[in-house]
Amino acid sequence: MASAPPPPLTAREKEIARLVAVGLTNAEIREKLVITAGTAKTHIANVQAKLRVRNRVGTAAWSWENRLAGPVPRQ
Repeated sequence: MASAPPPPLTAREKEIARLVAVGLTNAEIREKLVITAGTAKTHIANVQAKLRVRNRVGTAAWSWENRLAGPVPRQ
């Protein structure tokens, strides 16, 4: 039996996922979006739960696969 697809992310959750994928820390996300540290952590936890991923790497991989962000090019 195939598992159901994850619930869709809100626009804000997609923005959070994109920022995680480009390597921003929770503090940097908080500053960029002008939200509290607790709100940033909650958004990240919600994204991870909806995507059924265990960590930021899973969130970043999902973002890359769904073209919300690309891998950082080597310099």
